Amino acid sequence: MSGGDLEGGANAGRNADVSALKKLFYQPEERSAVDEREGGLGFLRDIPAARFMRVLLPHQQVAFNIFQPQLVHMFQTLLATEQPWVYMHAVLPGGAENLGNPDYALPGLGEDGDAPGEHATLQGTLMQIVAADCRRDGRIVMVVQGLGRAVVVRGTQALPYSRADVQMLFDAEQLAAASRASRRLLMVGGRVDRAACLPSAAL
Repeated sequence: MSGGDLEGGANAGRNADVSALKKLFYQPEERSAVDEREGGLGFLRDIPAARFMRVLLPHQQVAFNIFQPQLVHMFQTLLATEQPWVYMHAVLPGGAENLGNPDYALPGLGEDGDAPGEHATLQGTLMQIVAADCRRDGRIVMVVQGLGRAVVVRGTQALPYSRADVQMLFDAEQLAAASRASRRLLMVGGRVDRAACLPSAAL
């Protein structure tokens, strides 16, 4: 048995009914693009957070067979939006059994208000779904790619799956390269163009 389907996806009538319900339930959202969720440089508001028992690293690519109901729901909701499909991946010891456990609560969702649960893991990896196939037995087979390190700033939803405000943590090499590129753009005749450093309102 997988995905809660006792017949393993073999009942065509049930499959048609489930497909019709999914079309009603997972309507695409208009405000789904990552650009509209960004609150600032690398800050993503209210994105799904998959809290598995497995660690994923930046730039790692992995295939998943998603069958747990809360994760199927989370990824179907995400896949109903426009690309890119990004989510936060953080380790959760015990997996889905600890989603509602206050000891593992994300900041803002626990009994102590803004403090995270005593055993909550806040650092993880921002992931992107690069390929997904929704199977007729309810499973989702997908390939995901790690984009970079990230940290949960504040939880926005605990159940049936986690959502959070997330801040990307840029690598030192990326920051140094961006700094060098900015410096080159601001240099005029070997000196820094101070006017280019001022906000446009100050000119």
